[in-house]
Order: sequence, then C-alpha cells, then structure tokens
Amino acid sequence: MLFEDLTWLFTNSNHNRNIVKLNFNEAALLYKTTRQSWGNILEIGRYNGGSTMILHAASHDSRKIYSVDLINRVDKIVAQHLTERVIFMDQDSKIKIHTVFGLIFIDGNHSPEGVQADIDTHWENLDVDGYAVFHDAIGVSPGKDYWPGVKKATDTLINKNFAAKVDSAGSLLVLRKTGELK
Repeated sequence: MLFEDLTWLFTNSNHNRNIVKLNFNEAALLYKTTRQSWGNILEIGRYNGGSTMILHAASHDSRKIYSVDLINRVDKIVAQHLTERVIFMDQDSKIKIHTVFGLIFIDGNHSPEGVQADIDTHWENLDVDGYAVFHDAIGVSPGKDYWPGVKKATDTLINKNFAAKVDSAGSLLVLRKTGELK
C-alpha cells in the first residue's frame, strides 16, 4: 500500500488547503493517477500552481506538462521547484494544443459551457484509455462540494460511454477515456 492510499486516516477538508486548492485526499488521488498515467499532461486551471506542483512531482522527467490558465500566476515557492518540463500557457483553454495527452486535469471554468468547451476542445487529444481528472465533479454531501456544470459534463461522458469512472476522492473524479465524442 502506498502513502496516497492512506488518506482516509486524515481529516480532509477545505481547511487543509494552502497553495493547492485541493483537499488532501483529492491531491493524493491526483498524484496517484498521474503516477499511473503516461505521456504528456494537460492542466486546465492552475491558480497558484499547487496542482502543477503535484503533477510535476508525480511524473517522470520525460513528460511535459502543459499548464493553461488565463492569468499568469504561480506561487514563488512552487516556481522554484518546477523545471522546463512545465510549459505555461497564459491563454483561453478553448485554444487547441496539438499533442497527445495521457492525462488531462480539468479545473478551470466550472460553468456548464466552460467545462463542456474544455472537453470538446481537448478530448480527441486524450489518448485512448487516458485519464481525465475533474475537480468539483461530485459532492461529498447532497448539493454541496461540486459545481453542477462539472457534474453534468462528467455524467454525460459516462452515460454516453465516452468514459468510465475509475476513482474518486472528495469532489475529484477520475475517468478513463473509452471513446471519442460523437
């Protein structure tokens, strides 16, 4: 058993957040999923770069991380630990990136239109059997801890057999791509 499998031993809440805007169990699942994935990584929404640091730490040296956000902002401490493998793209996430990804982490615009645009733009570049990780996709308690636009988009991916649920922690949902959007 790995450390990231032991998060149930800890309190996981918004009070644990600092630079990374994920609860402890969500961050552990993102780390674990990144370790299990392959190829390049796309991060949509970086805020201060906490999730960028997790993706960087969990991936090996040959993998590139494309980090997309409208605002050029990364915490100074995080920036000191990142290497040239991280490609910061200060642009709208609806701009297509022409490379194949083994993992896409979507934590940008949480509106129904925003999350659907991210899926529509980047899904075909996610490798078959690649991972799509969504923050704020599921609720810990009914009606709380998730954004309806993210939940609706992920439910549609699953219900139309474009993706299958792999795992979840807190509001973080991990899907595996099973088909192309039609």
